[in-house]
Amino acid sequence: MKPRIVIIFSCLLLFVLMSACTKISNERQVAVTTDDVVINNTQITAKGTLVDLGENVIHSYGFCWSLSPMPTLNNNVLSFSSPAQTGAFSGTIANVSPYLTYYIRAFASNGPNGGVVYGEQLMFTPIADGLQVVTDTITFLSTSSVSLTGHIHNVGSLCLQEFGVFWGTGILPSDPVYLISLGSLAHDTTFACTISGLSIGVPYYARTMARLNNDQTIMANVIQFTIPDLVVTTDTFAINGSSANLYGSIVCLGVPSVTQHGFCWSVTTSYPSVNNDIIELGPTNQLGAFSGNLPALVPGTTIYFRAYATDGDYIKYGQIKHFTP
Repeated sequence: MKPRIVIIFSCLLLFVLMSACTKISNERQVAVTTDDVVINNTQITAKGTLVDLGENVIHSYGFCWSLSPMPTLNNNVLSFSSPAQTGAFSGTIANVSPYLTYYIRAFASNGPNGGVVYGEQLMFTPIADGLQVVTDTITFLSTSSVSLTGHIHNVGSLCLQEFGVFWGTGILPSDPVYLISLGSLAHDTTFACTISGLSIGVPYYARTMARLNNDQTIMANVIQFTIPDLVVTTDTFAINGSSANLYGSIVCLGVPSVTQHGFCWSVTTSYPSVNNDIIELGPTNQLGAFSGNLPALVPGTTIYFRAYATDGDYIKYGQIKHFTP
């Protein structure tokens, strides 16, 4: 029986020696948690906690997120450069699309050659309830163009795929609609854009737009506008001895402003123009009546006259009238 006792004793001794050689690690491990995701209208705030920094230097920490579960540093990353210390941290997540489900988790990394520790996975869905898309004003630039101003505010964390202006000649579904695209947008903006190729006297409709994703477009309020035409009328006359007072009115200034106005008259043609005799009253930016004096009348001679106004590009006339002193 003695040989068996020796064998058992040898095995016990070997086990004790092996146990004595096994290293029990007391090294601290990096620990990070994903605590919460707060959605405030269009603003997304992620919250996490660095529970333990471990034994090595933390080179970066923050959040990673994706439309797919279990995001990593190969996806979207919000990284902090401030020195790591235990405790809570938070940050704003930008460039997200509304009404899509995202997955997020906090992380802490020991650098390119070190390891990465991730926190728990959470989910969040951005909303666009606070987004403001507004059409502000129309300013007439010329007889064929206007400037539209608008603003898009409270963009928050959203990334708008496109924003700009829709415009057209009507509000029915069958009416043609044109888009002036101003590109993508990831911040609040107040903008102005030019709508050209327009015609005088035609009603147009325009409004600001923002495209959140391929399935949703937010439309702002509609502004209706019509480029006004320069309108001038010949009103009446009053003979005063050897002279006459001529009266006219500017009914609409049009675009651009009036550079010259007055009366044209002739005794040789019944169709006077600015190529005949004229009474110049200068530029004006006022609507309403105006008058001019025609001196040295010749009794028995018929005078044809009419009011006129010009913006420098074209001339508008009032009705032709005549009198014989």
